[in-house]
Amino acid sequence: FKDVPQVTRNQDGRIYGVSYWPQSRFLSSMSHQNPESHQDILDIILTFDTDHPYIREDMISCVLSMPADLAEKFVKKEILWARKQKYLDTIYISLAGKLALQISDSNKQLALEFAEALIDVVPAKKKDLDKASFKCREWEYKELLKKYIKKVMINTSVNGVEKIAALLNKAM
Repeated sequence: FKDVPQVTRNQDGRIYGVSYWPQSRFLSSMSHQNPESHQDILDIILTFDTDHPYIREDMISCVLSMPADLAEKFVKKEILWARKQKYLDTIYISLAGKLALQISDSNKQLALEFAEALIDVVPAKKKDLDKASFKCREWEYKELLKKYIKKVMINTSVNGVEKIAALLNKAM
């Protein structure tokens, strides 16, 4: 697990030419099949430093099978990573939304912070001041809001609604 694959980016910053990494797939499978391994798997995936979309998806898949206290440790680090991203992959955005909803029962504030990192918009470049963009395709953004973020907002009360509304307003 020491040689985590990195990604290649084009001039626009988009990732291309990636393939699945069997090691992360193995961890995902083990996490779902063997609950006794959760802490060990979490310790391993917390060391991964990669933008590789398939590995990020596998990491979240691992965490979705873990109890809330372990999932929260992962989400704290994942928020920092998600905030830096200009684009989030289709499957990642769906799994991450599911994870935000899952932890909203145990840690409302953390769930809200994660939801904010996922739905935040990418600022426009100086030459295109009116063209801020989503971190995913518009359809994916709508699905994220409808399936997960809406429920996170309900679980996190008025404060959550206000924060999410401010982000949506920023997107417009």
